[in-house]
Amino acid sequence: MDDFADSEVDINEASESIATDLFGKSNEEPVDNPVDTEDVNEEVKEEREEDPEVPEVKAPPQSWKKEMHEHWSKLDPEVQDYFELREQQMKEGIEVAKEDAILGRDLRDVLTPFDELLKAQGVDQKTATQFLFNAHYKLSTSDEQGKLDAINQIAQSYGINLDGSKVTPEIQSLQQEISQLKQIVSQSQQQSQQERQAKVLSEIDAFAEKHEYFDEVEDEMIPFLNTGMTLQDAYEKAIWANPVTRIKEMERLEKEKQDKLEAEKQEKAEKAKKAKSINVKTKDTIKAPTGHTGRMFDDFPEIIRELNSR
Repeated sequence: MDDFADSEVDINEASESIATDLFGKSNEEPVDNPVDTEDVNEEVKEEREEDPEVPEVKAPPQSWKKEMHEHWSKLDPEVQDYFELREQQMKEGIEVAKEDAILGRDLRDVLTPFDELLKAQGVDQKTATQFLFNAHYKLSTSDEQGKLDAINQIAQSYGINLDGSKVTPEIQSLQQEISQLKQIVSQSQQQSQQERQAKVLSEIDAFAEKHEYFDEVEDEMIPFLNTGMTLQDAYEKAIWANPVTRIKEMERLEKEKQDKLEAEKQEKAEKAKKAKSINVKTKDTIKAPTGHTGRMFDDFPEIIRELNSR
């Protein structure tokens, strides 16, 4: 037991020695007069209550023009928060559109060198890309028989028989006719698509001439149009989504409201004036007969003389 006690003391001393070597000897001494934390908290609380809360001043959105910054401070904080939210959403939308544009440009650079070949065969870039990826998908995911069928189908489309037999002139002629028909159909589709695009562009140009904010909200309209909205609906949505045109539209509506109130006020004044004029004429007409009663008294002496002579 004594040996065990001695060993326990040695272990404690060793632990203290190791701790001192690792972390150094503590210089902290017991505090005789600890600070009353409740008093400190009360003092901090009083200092905070004495300092008035300074309202946060938000900077205008980065997309706003410099001359529009003066309008920012006049907006309600909730409206400012909404503008900031829409600004963030627009940035996210632009980033997505930017990624799509980069992908489209890269694919165009890959496919452009083959334009002449594709045109000669009556195939557009989209169809060619779909064909290649469809073939790649079948050859990558099908079972062994499916892969063989896909390879045979591809070979036949190029006039090749993998069994070693030759393509007869009749089959080759049919394949050429099919290729020509495909080319005619593709050209017809392209022409129809171009006509539709020309019609849409014409409608957009006519619409733009009649709507003053169109040039300013053209970019904002695109996401709404992609959802199937009409030009008019997309235009109205875009006006309120664009910070600049939103303020212009609010000012226009306010002016329209004031003009309407002024017109109504003018109309009431005209009606009151007209009614007053009618009342004056009516009073004059009623009083007119009483103005002639004095003539009877003027003739009264003459009547008395005539009666006396009788």
